[in-house]
Amino acid sequence: MRYDDPTMHDSPPPPGPTNPYAAPETPADKASVVETAAHDLTRDEVRAFVGRESSYYWRSWQRAAAGSLRAGFSWPGFFLSFAWMFYRKMYREALIGFGILFGLGIVEGLVESATGTNLNALSRAENVVIAVTIGMLGNGLYLRRARRVIADARAQEPDSERREALLRARGGISWLGLVIAFALLVGWSAAWSVLATMAPRHPRKLTLEYLNAVAHRRYDKLEALLAPDLELRGPARTLTSAAEYVGALKRLGAIHVRNDIKRVFADGDEVCVIYDFVTDTPAGAVTTIEWVRFAGDRISSIDLYYDRLPWQTVMAAMAERAARPASQPTA
Repeated sequence: MRYDDPTMHDSPPPPGPTNPYAAPETPADKASVVETAAHDLTRDEVRAFVGRESSYYWRSWQRAAAGSLRAGFSWPGFFLSFAWMFYRKMYREALIGFGILFGLGIVEGLVESATGTNLNALSRAENVVIAVTIGMLGNGLYLRRARRVIADARAQEPDSERREALLRARGGISWLGLVIAFALLVGWSAAWSVLATMAPRHPRKLTLEYLNAVAHRRYDKLEALLAPDLELRGPARTLTSAAEYVGALKRLGAIHVRNDIKRVFADGDEVCVIYDFVTDTPAGAVTTIEWVRFAGDRISSIDLYYDRLPWQTVMAAMAERAARPASQPTA
């Protein structure tokens, strides 16, 4: 017995009834169906919009899920951040990012001024987070812009050749944008430096700057932090000028390795800091307390406390080294 299975015929089924209310098909609509483009974009449109690197973005955008900003990792976005956005003409996204960065900088500056807390580590962490975020979302943000620009071009130019010419003009890269990005970065750095010098500095932060200058033998910076008539009162002697104190620190520089800060307490214009005065002598680290008072941005007086017993070992080591002939190496 022989019969025909209609599903085995080679010819396609007859077309169904057409929708009389549907909008007429445009060349862009037909191309998007035939070429199975990423997110309704044809390869020719992507090539016209992106330019030389269109193959890379075409592959990345095909992997993106609908409505997602994840379209592979952008290494140019990771390393160049906002400069890459300007280069790819994503001006709106870049300016929003700059605005967020500027706002964070102002908040951090106010916190540093009010509390004296050093937020440099936080700033470095923010830079890493921003770079990673742009690396992760950069291709997706670029895809979103491509879809917006291509949709506008389709509405404006039904002819495919003129549409692609329009996409080449609105897409591609911008060397001027790259220059503007670097100019903004330089301007941002300069503005931040000016604001940092104008903003009042907290005594806690100034105290840490003072101890850091001592540890690194930055005597020029140290003199700018000390009032000329500074008074230092210690267990062994009292000094009555900044010049006298700086001279004593220069002599101690021969055995001083670093300052290890333990605790800092601040109350108005007074700061108390506990730290280890680390030496390269047999005494090692000498626990030290300084009670620092400020007059404006300068230290006006210091009360110094330490255990005199290990300090005697330090002074003996200094005297022994001073007595050695210049040609004799130190231990």
